[in-house]
Amino acid sequence: MNCAMQECETSLVDQVSRVEEFLNRLEAPASVTEELRELRESLVARERERFDLFEELAALEEQQRRLHRAIDEASRRGSDLASLYVATHRLHSTLDRGQVLQALEEIVASLLGCEELAVFELVGRPAVLAPVFSVGVPAGRLGIVEPGEGRIGSCSASGDRWLRPDGVTQEPVACVPLKVDGETTGVLVLYELLEHKGSLQPADIELLDLLGVHAGTALLASRLRARFREAQ
Repeated sequence: MNCAMQECETSLVDQVSRVEEFLNRLEAPASVTEELRELRESLVARERERFDLFEELAALEEQQRRLHRAIDEASRRGSDLASLYVATHRLHSTLDRGQVLQALEEIVASLLGCEELAVFELVGRPAVLAPVFSVGVPAGRLGIVEPGEGRIGSCSASGDRWLRPDGVTQEPVACVPLKVDGETTGVLVLYELLEHKGSLQPADIELLDLLGVHAGTALLASRLRARFREAQ
């Protein structure tokens, strides 16, 4: 409610009440007193109506804010879904290994804001995690990782996504298991986000989980195709 208007209404009611008290002391005619009483009641009624109107207006404004938030959220979700569709389509649009890795690099850079990443795949018997692709990561920082060893090996062994806790700086930003039919075939590692990105958001984590499945499948398919060509 507008404070000035409310104070004005209250002031008028108080003034009429004081006039009533004064006239009562003067023993004014009953008709005058009655008119003042009716005036005061009218002012009180108007004040209540005004208060109700402002309460209704406040409720409508809050409803409008909720609707705007819902529209913004729906728009954001629509954009996220479109991004997810584009990401999965790009990964499965080719069997060429180089193009799959390039698509993965571009998806991680454009949608997740990360230009420092590496892909590890399980190779050999017994299987070890070997870096098969990297961007923005010094070569000396990468090497063969035993399953269960460190963050990358633990991610592979458990099959669970790992995200760096807030305040930690000496760990990768995220380790995402690459899976095919529920079995881990490798690990996608994000080392650092771009400065403007700041941190991973819920939509980013959904994309990471999606990449874990679709990138895992696309990479395995491209690897099998490469082996088939080599065997010909």
